[in-house]
Amino acid sequence: MKKPILLSITVVAISISLAAVLQTTKAKTPSDVTRTFVNLLADGKCEEALKYSTGKGYEMVSGSMQAGCEAYKTTIVDVKCETRSDSCRCVSTENRPEDPALVSVDGEEGSMMQMKFIFDLVKVKSQWKVHDYAKDLTEYEKTR
Repeated sequence: MKKPILLSITVVAISISLAAVLQTTKAKTPSDVTRTFVNLLADGKCEEALKYSTGKGYEMVSGSMQAGCEAYKTTIVDVKCETRSDSCRCVSTENRPEDPALVSVDGEEGSMMQMKFIFDLVKVKSQWKVHDYAKDLTEYEKTR
């Protein structure tokens, strides 16, 4: 009688452990990684953002940390990614206040501007990491 109960408990324990492992190793898409990275930076959580970066991206986040890693207001409108094997380029479209100083304490915003950022990701040990990122200046250059 004790053997079936012990077997049941063992099966349940193994199932829970396996589910936990699968959840933590579940591969995130480049779009998911880009969104998480942007939100962490916007929330002023640079140390967490380091976990999603490598190479020049890691260096840039480290530089932000040295400068204080201040939070800022942004809303992700869209993230589009083009993947090639172990590399990917994502373009994030975001809405940001035109003048961050005009964002009031209660979150009311003045006029917003739409900005695009380019994120280059690479696979590191089967996980996508931001290798480099920059503001997309192509729209700005068209207006000059």
